[in-house]
Amino acid sequence: MKKLLLATGVLFALVLPAAAAGIDDPLHFTCAVGCTSNGTTIDIGNPPLNFGVQAAPAQPIPGALTMDFLVPTAGGIIPSISVTGVANGALSFTASLFSATAWTSGDLADYLGISASPNNPLSAFLDSGGGFFVYQGFAGSYALPQQGTLLSDGTTPLWSVFGGVPNGTGITAFFNDGSGPLIATANSSSLHAVPGPIVGAGLPGLLMAIGGMLGLNRFRRKRVA
Repeated sequence: MKKLLLATGVLFALVLPAAAAGIDDPLHFTCAVGCTSNGTTIDIGNPPLNFGVQAAPAQPIPGALTMDFLVPTAGGIIPSISVTGVANGALSFTASLFSATAWTSGDLADYLGISASPNNPLSAFLDSGGGFFVYQGFAGSYALPQQGTLLSDGTTPLWSVFGGVPNGTGITAFFNDGSGPLIATANSSSLHAVPGPIVGAGLPGLLMAIGGMLGLNRFRRKRVA
């Protein structure tokens, strides 16, 4: 019995570290107001406003953050995408065309020629029928807070693309902590730009809310009169 327990203990000692080494700690996109899950990724209005990246678990040591914009091939090649840092130390940058040959199959990391985890297959992104032209930019070096951290804490860098992106564009990212394969974005936590603002997102939503409050106030005044 002792020999059996010892053998079992050795087996667990061999298996558990290997399993732990394979645990993914992916990136997750978030936004200030209005992002909604569509069951595959996260919808964000177009232009995409006030979005940022968090991690699970948190990445307290600053690392290089690269952001990739997946533009559906149906929209053709565009010059570049200007991304503006808007809060919490986010730097502005330009995402440029990675290759004139579109990404049409396989994993995004393989297409980019990097090693990353978890996998990001083409099928994980909406509007991927004809593939994507990939626009990539270095967003800067950041420590990333834990997924779910409140944006009011001021620890999540936030960006906006005020000029908008082609509708259906996916937004994903990679983080290099210097320890091995890059940390990729969880497939369900990448962004998907949909036409117009999502109700409640950013300034348009704020204006709608203010307008509604003013209208309600006028209605109440009329009733009192």
